[in-house]
Amino acid sequence: MRRVDLTLLPIICCVFVYCYPVQSKEAASTTAGRLFYLATPSLGLPSLDKETKVIVSFLTPEDGVMISITKQEVDLKQQITLTAMTDYLYNVDTEYIERDGEVTYEWALRLYSDNGYFCVTVSISFNSESTDTVQLLPVAGWGRQYYTVHLRDTFSIQIVVDKGPVNLTVTFRFTSMETSLRYKDIYIYNGDEKQFLVQAQGALEISTCRRPFGKSEDATGTRIVGNANFGVLSFSCHGVTNSSSCSRSDYVIRGLVAEMLLPQECYGTEFIVAPGLLQLEQGFIIVIASEANTDVKLIYSKEELVMLSRAGMSITIDLLQEVYLLRSSLPVQVVYIQLSTCSDKSEGSNVGPSMGLLIPTNLFYWLYLFSVPSAFNVSNFLIVVVELPSLQFIQLDNQMFSNGFSLKRAPNNSIWHIGYMSIDSGAHKLVSTQPSPFGSYLYSTTYLHPVGYIAAHVNT
Repeated sequence: MRRVDLTLLPIICCVFVYCYPVQSKEAASTTAGRLFYLATPSLGLPSLDKETKVIVSFLTPEDGVMISITKQEVDLKQQITLTAMTDYLYNVDTEYIERDGEVTYEWALRLYSDNGYFCVTVSISFNSESTDTVQLLPVAGWGRQYYTVHLRDTFSIQIVVDKGPVNLTVTFRFTSMETSLRYKDIYIYNGDEKQFLVQAQGALEISTCRRPFGKSEDATGTRIVGNANFGVLSFSCHGVTNSSSCSRSDYVIRGLVAEMLLPQECYGTEFIVAPGLLQLEQGFIIVIASEANTDVKLIYSKEELVMLSRAGMSITIDLLQEVYLLRSSLPVQVVYIQLSTCSDKSEGSNVGPSMGLLIPTNLFYWLYLFSVPSAFNVSNFLIVVVELPSLQFIQLDNQMFSNGFSLKRAPNNSIWHIGYMSIDSGAHKLVSTQPSPFGSYLYSTTYLHPVGYIAAHVNT
């Protein structure tokens, strides 16, 4: 029997404030908005693409929020009406489109409401064993500079624009010096800087996802800068990591990994890392610097100190089953990668991972509205990162959250404590009545099949 323990999947939630520079003590962020855009990778395997499914989930705290769904040059003009605290699922047409080259343009899917705020999460399945979710950031939460993060194997960068045209400068970073991209009649190599122009409501795709599996390509640290705000979705179409606990090396060959990235304005200098409190197979984190000469300190049962010498430089840190406190001298982006596990031990194999953004403590908020899907043979756990004096003020669905809830303190006498509890399916409200900020994630485990939850990183 194959067991797959999924990532620390943070919650789909609605909050109503936006990113400020990381130095601000009042910094906060959002997944709620009135205008969103979506673009997904195109693959070069039509026979498998027939199984591709893209499902958009909408959530709002308000009744009667009307959303229009449109796309340029496509006969798509649909309007839906939402009910408060009830998921609405929308299936996106995923007809395969052949494209010329690996840097291409298309129109993005536009999601807009003029009478209320809502959240959007996208579940993408390339086939029955390759599913991941993306929490979309509203246009109001976009920025002008990003660093991408990927796993091997093959990557896709989707850049979406609202008002345009937007001039983009992309500085490419490839982990393999042999990696190149075909763009029109030229090839792009590691270190090359290229200019692109994206029209209003358009999307730019930079992708190797149509290549055969097994090329070990990675574009982590690629820098994207624009003259106006834009959004970035990062995909690894064949995300693979090594595991010590699966007997079949060919079991998962197309493990999709996806996230919508935070702009540099939302990077942080303090993170709490609580890798799978119930996990058998521990994961790792990827830390990316936004500025040169960034010191990163990881504190747990011991201390580790590393220095990232240039902007966009990244480091991978394997995790033990401990709570970690990560601090940096300058703002960084931190991504958590959870490995899958199997029920038997062997020499190792390739299995599908999951990826989620970790949220800096200065972006925690005091109110979360979220929905946990109902799925067969899946256990769900709510993880909370909170200051101990504030725990007494937190309520889950109007009940005190501290009942039957145990906490573990983050190291170095940190003010933050971490704990978890099981959570039922359905819509929930998690709030601090004081109010005081705290962090929250949704963690799930299952047997036999990977989980593709309508859930994603919290409060971004």
